[in-house]
Amino acid sequence: MRLLRATRRRAARAAILPQMLSGDRYTVGVAAYHVTNQTTYVLGFLVGGLVVAATGPRPAFVIDAATFVVSALLVSRLPAFTPTGVAGVARTAAARASARIRVT
Repeated sequence: MRLLRATRRRAARAAILPQMLSGDRYTVGVAAYHVTNQTTYVLGFLVGGLVVAATGPRPAFVIDAATFVVSALLVSRLPAFTPTGVAGVARTAAARASARIRVT
């Protein structure tokens, strides 16, 4: 299940990044994404281990849940990215249609 979600994110990122960044900026943007992604993994494990060591497992789960709530609130305030051109409209419609598909 996790692999399916990651595949959709990867496809969406691959479709949107070229529209947002062009030329050398695209290359730098992809590199920045990968460095940031790997850094957050390492820092996440480090901070998670410190929180569990300092508070114990149960409070750490509560803290983890709170960070997801904060993240959802922050992400909900971001402006929507709207692709330009006719191809963007078709891609957006396809994305909406594929979002309705539920994997069970």
